[in-house]
Amino acid sequence: MTAENMSAERRRAAGRPANAAGRSANGVAKSMNASSRSTKKATGVDVTRHLTYKLVALTNSLSRSAARDFAAEIDLTVPEWRVLATLGSRGEMSLAALTRVLAVDKGWISRVVVRLEARGLVSRTPDPADERLFALALTRAGAELHLKGSAVSTLRQKNLEAALSKPELALLNTALEKLLTCAEQMETQPIGGMSK
Repeated sequence: MTAENMSAERRRAAGRPANAAGRSANGVAKSMNASSRSTKKATGVDVTRHLTYKLVALTNSLSRSAARDFAAEIDLTVPEWRVLATLGSRGEMSLAALTRVLAVDKGWISRVVVRLEARGLVSRTPDPADERLFALALTRAGAELHLKGSAVSTLRQKNLEAALSKPELALLNTALEKLLTCAEQMETQPIGGMSK
């Protein structure tokens, strides 16, 4: 073999591993890209990491313990206690006003009021100017039960707040006010509208 042929053979031999390595590297890169695309397609949202999920979970947990405590201590459901407590703390008010304060359906409020009336805890007084309207107020028995229920509610509040330091509690209250404002805006705007 001439020197020229040997030189050509060495160049071909030297080139083969490099080309093979290049093809191998390209193959690995393509495989990784394909795997990445496959992973992205298969990955969805884990709602348990969302703030909304945590807030709902907290609310549900507190509602369950409240239902147990108020049933055991004052023989009221949570909705009944909320109506009783609102009338007890704010005084006489119309059904419409009560609905606005509690931010719930009017039919829901009406059913709760009927149950409280049947137990002699709430009374209604017709409006002299319009018989279709009436004012709701606690009876003496309702007022007494409100005081007893207030002690239960206050204790529950203290137990919950004890989980946080004073700075944490202040920060949480500020954050919740901001979230409430944002949530109210989200009710009136379509998704995506908040970011524009």
